[in-house]
Amino acid sequence: LMKLVALIMCSFSVASPLMQLGVYILLIADNPDGLTVVKFFQSLSLIQILSGALTQLPWSYSMWLQVQVGGTRLATMLVADSRPLPVREASSNGGSVEIDDAVFVWGKADLDKFNAEKEPTAASEPVEKDPGSPAKEGAEEKATGSRLTVPSFRVSPGELVMVVGKLGGGKSALVNSILGELISAAGTSKLTGRVAYTPQTAWVINATIRNNIIMQNDFDAQRYDAVVRAVDLHVDFQSLPNGDLTEIGEKGINLSGGQKQRVSLA
Repeated sequence: LMKLVALIMCSFSVASPLMQLGVYILLIADNPDGLTVVKFFQSLSLIQILSGALTQLPWSYSMWLQVQVGGTRLATMLVADSRPLPVREASSNGGSVEIDDAVFVWGKADLDKFNAEKEPTAASEPVEKDPGSPAKEGAEEKATGSRLTVPSFRVSPGELVMVVGKLGGGKSALVNSILGELISAAGTSKLTGRVAYTPQTAWVINATIRNNIIMQNDFDAQRYDAVVRAVDLHVDFQSLPNGDLTEIGEKGINLSGGQKQRVSLA
């Protein structure tokens, strides 16, 4: 897209002197006696006005495309199906997670497919496979790749749990199921207490480090200091020019990867 805009901008920059030459030829053809000063300056002013408008045309087209893409994304989000939140209970003894015989799917299409597979079909007799037909490798994996099956998963209050597995094994999907980002198609899932989530890609805003940590909450100096020391940010504050009042650039451009993760965790 940017290459297309640059090409159009270049063509307009070349078209401006050609336009002036064409107007000059037309005026000479219309007035064989010569070009007067009045006609010359009037034509030059008109060409400059048109050149400014034509220069803005490619950027307007670029902005229109961005608005169109953004509007399509917003429309897709607004018409998406609502997902029920996981069962969450308040507790003074800490948080816990309980999942039993659960199946989670990503979207409504996967949920409809899962429900259809559970219903009995009319064709109960096995179909004999043609030995000469090629086998469809990976068909079973593709059919089950959009769902996550959790026979049993429990996290007790105060317990530290690490989920380790191979690439594509469902580790992130398990976290998303706990957060309620996946649809529960079967089984039970219960979440007790409050939840704080730190993603793999640190999420920071264009504000001071302190505002990134407390967000809209009231500033509690004692708790703030405890949190900063817990994530080892107090060492980073010593190297930053304004400490925790340092302004974070767009997408945390002036912080290292570890510093962004520590700010996000805090």
